[in-house]
Amino acid sequence: MMKRVFAVLLLGCLLCLALAGCGKTDLDKSQDYMDSHPLKEKSLYSVSFCLVSDELIAPDALSGMQDHFNRYTEANYNIHVEFTNVKASEYAAWLDEKFAAVEEAYEEAAAKAAELAAQYQEYMNNGDYQAAAALIEEARGTYGNLGSDVRDVYPEILPYQFDLIYIADYEMLSSLVEARRLRDLYPELTSTDYRLIKKHMTERFFDAAILNDTIYAVPNCRVMANYSYLRVNAEKATSLNQIESMLSTYSSTRYLRAGIQELGDDPADYVQRNLVGDYAYRETLAERDADGKATWWVYSAADEQRPSINQSELFKGALAVTSYAIVDGRDAQTTEDDFCPAVKILYEIDTNPALHTILQYGIPGMTYTLKQVAEGGKTATVVNKINDTGFTYEIDPKYTGNVFSLYPTEEEFAAGAQDNARRQNEDTTVKSEIYGVTVTVKQPEGAGCTASANRPFTKLTETVSVSATPADGYVFKQWTWTDGENTFESTEPVIDPFEYSTTITKIEATFEKAPTAE
Repeated sequence: MMKRVFAVLLLGCLLCLALAGCGKTDLDKSQDYMDSHPLKEKSLYSVSFCLVSDELIAPDALSGMQDHFNRYTEANYNIHVEFTNVKASEYAAWLDEKFAAVEEAYEEAAAKAAELAAQYQEYMNNGDYQAAAALIEEARGTYGNLGSDVRDVYPEILPYQFDLIYIADYEMLSSLVEARRLRDLYPELTSTDYRLIKKHMTERFFDAAILNDTIYAVPNCRVMANYSYLRVNAEKATSLNQIESMLSTYSSTRYLRAGIQELGDDPADYVQRNLVGDYAYRETLAERDADGKATWWVYSAADEQRPSINQSELFKGALAVTSYAIVDGRDAQTTEDDFCPAVKILYEIDTNPALHTILQYGIPGMTYTLKQVAEGGKTATVVNKINDTGFTYEIDPKYTGNVFSLYPTEEEFAAGAQDNARRQNEDTTVKSEIYGVTVTVKQPEGAGCTASANRPFTKLTETVSVSATPADGYVFKQWTWTDGENTFESTEPVIDPFEYSTTITKIEATFEKAPTAE
């Protein structure tokens, strides 16, 4: 009986809490949460994030955005995020310099670690345990940050820490993958814990971003393709018998054009083809006279002319995690299957409207506010941009990841812009143009011979380089591949360039035992 009473009381408390939250925006609820969870003096994890914009953000605006972003991530996820702001026009050069510096730091640290390890072993072999202990303390003081728990250096991001970055286009993605500079996100983003990401973007886009069973970057889900429309003068079309029923596809317009020519008019004045625009653009093309009668008809293009993009376009504005990201306080390159705070932040940016809106619009309550509005039987949270703050903050969503986790403005909500954009992307087809490069090895079991390509995927316009390396006691024999019905062979261990095509399913390296000297 007491258990039942307790259950009823508990249910009542939960109901009161739910009612107390009614009428509040997501920002209000987030603020309530932050107010009840004061900032911790130290965070267990920290993440560096390069925020790209057309123009540099004012330092006080950037600092304010970072503070508000961290109030949420530190309270909820125990992760501190530190932003670097780079202009889009300078980003590619900055990225190259940063990677070069990071890789140099890792090489120096690895060399010093090897040196210290050898010195430590020498002390231990000689029984000089006091010197060995002193060496450990020296290593911790000088090189301890590399692979140490991030809590020791919070809130400063380590000089070589390089976690979350923006991908400008496919070419940048390809070069970073070829240099092995990006982390494989597939295990996390396809796991049960991260499944929400597919609900916040067009699933077709997400699936097309999987290259060779790997996700190197999460695509930006902004509207990427437009519809193609046909506009027809209603009076001229009506004057031609049954022509309206023939206008379901562009191909049928030849009858209409021929009929207009027979009337002595120029078809171009009455049939306008390939008018490209978004879903709302259609409404601007249709016209009616004062009596409400249609003067121009508008048709969507045939199915094959509906919105479409090339697969590589998905990576314009994608977000990725570097292979140098700090994983569970250690180096990602030497740690497998550990929690990666940069992946968590990437996921939250793509699924958490509060975090994404801070990135997009700046400082809550200063550069924007949120409110709930109702329109046409629908209720939603919308953003109200404040334009007299002195901050030139608003960032193009192409730089901030999944646009559909943003709140719309009140005007966009009233016009159905978000719904139209979603529909537009859902109607868009993705044309495959990137293909996995599969390199296999034919050898006796356990021989240890290897073969690889310099990149795991390629476009048809690109070439790859394949190389074969025999193990001790073996020699390379030949490459074999089939292109359609033809089989090809090469005895060169390195083929550069190798022209890959969609008809090649794999390229196989064959090794054999080295001949023994008589």
